Amino acid sequence: MDLFHSHWTQIRCFSTTTSETFDQEIFNRRYLLDTAKRLAKENGKLLVDNPQAKKDLLKAVEDLEKSADAPTPSEVASDLLGDWTLIISTATTPATKDLPSFSLPDPLAQLRQKIIDQTNQNVQVTQRIRSTDDANLAVNRIDHVLEYKPPSKLQELIDNLPEQLAGLDINPLHVSQSKVVLVHKAELQGTKAKLSLQSVVLNVAGTSQQLDPKGKDVASLNLPFGEVLNAGDFETTYLKDSVRISRGKVGPVDQLRVFVRKEEHDDELKTTVVEMVDTMVTDDSTDAVVTAETPAEEADGEDVSDSKPSDGGDGI
Repeated sequence: MDLFHSHWTQIRCFSTTTSETFDQEIFNRRYLLDTAKRLAKENGKLLVDNPQAKKDLLKAVEDLEKSADAPTPSEVASDLLGDWTLIISTATTPATKDLPSFSLPDPLAQLRQKIIDQTNQNVQVTQRIRSTDDANLAVNRIDHVLEYKPPSKLQELIDNLPEQLAGLDINPLHVSQSKVVLVHKAELQGTKAKLSLQSVVLNVAGTSQQLDPKGKDVASLNLPFGEVLNAGDFETTYLKDSVRISRGKVGPVDQLRVFVRKEEHDDELKTTVVEMVDTMVTDDSTDAVVTAETPAEEADGEDVSDSKPSDGGDGI
């Protein structure tokens, strides 16, 4: 058993033996967030390709779903509205479901991790769920917003470069941020959202004379026959306390995504396990709580609360 799972096993054992009010759903929700964040850091947030990582995430998702009541259509209709930050996304087919994990040689592994780190740092995906109907606030539009902050120097992408190359400017237009917005028409059918892609918008911000520092739409493409050619859907299987799980299927591909409500994102991810435990134990258990306080990533010398969210969208 690795350090991460050993840590959470100890927390669970401690909580169940010291408290009569242990809440399985709270525990599973915190565990899912920690698992999703750890796997995104190791594998990237947009599409995890490691078979074992996919299994670990699926197990954490299923445990949370089983410990909570499924959201009702009325709950989804009212609570789905808002901006949601993608924490992690996977896509699995029957052919790849049971593939064994494998390790890359060191040079390739280092390059892969560098790409993952850059993506996690510079890319964020937000699912923006809206209603343009002021009368009944029914969900009728869902945008997938992909934000990218490009690096300025080549050394930010590649390590150990010669000095003359390390400082090479790879962002001559000084683009500070670009956004690709996929605009969908949406309709809720129970707990499932049906989508059709209507248009794609490119927005760019920068500090050069050619660009607007606040961002400006520089291209837009309207897509005809969206209901037929660009249709998709996702189902909300968990929705509570600013955490959302969505599942979708495109052909043989099973899609799984974990979101956190955007305005709650930092607070949700920075909540430590000890805060959860404190609500379930008596005051005289303080010494025991301290031993369970440090998440696994912190035990390895890294702060689990520093990572930013990633991105992806549902039903495309």
